[in-house]
Amino acid sequence: MLETLQNLDPSTYLPADGGGYPPTEFGAGLKQIALLVKADVVLEVAAIDLGNWDMHFAQGGSHGLMANLARGLAEGLGATFNDLSEQLGRFTLLVMTEFGCRASENASLGTDHGHGALMMLLGGNVNGGAVHGVWPGPGATFINAFNRTFPNCSIDYGRLIERRGLS
Repeated sequence: MLETLQNLDPSTYLPADGGGYPPTEFGAGLKQIALLVKADVVLEVAAIDLGNWDMHFAQGGSHGLMANLARGLAEGLGATFNDLSEQLGRFTLLVMTEFGCRASENASLGTDHGHGALMMLLGGNVNGGAVHGVWPGPGATFINAFNRTFPNCSIDYGRLIERRGLS
């Protein structure tokens, strides 16, 4: 396996579909993960970060900070999914937030830290087309120790990962 790893060169790697990964650090990381999956080096888990989602001001709508980050995430995931189309049954890609944001906009046109999070699963073994969990509605809230109101969470991400066979 070490010999295989030594012979891998991300700079010469060409995606299967002839497309490309975004020219970003996130895109380069996804490309390297795809290279490892295709090299069949018994990769069990890979982690990658796409930061800067903490937007307390000027978040924007269809244009702006949030839209640009979402576009980069979508382009990277699309490139990975297309590149690994022949390996879809061998992997599950999990996208999740590390913390939640409040559903309401603050006075600076951004969002403050909240409770809850987002998860997406992609892969050949994912039973897609469904939203798991329940939106409890705007009235189902609790007040934390700092006297801030947050929506109740309806699903435990650890249990979701376990049900999808990722742990």
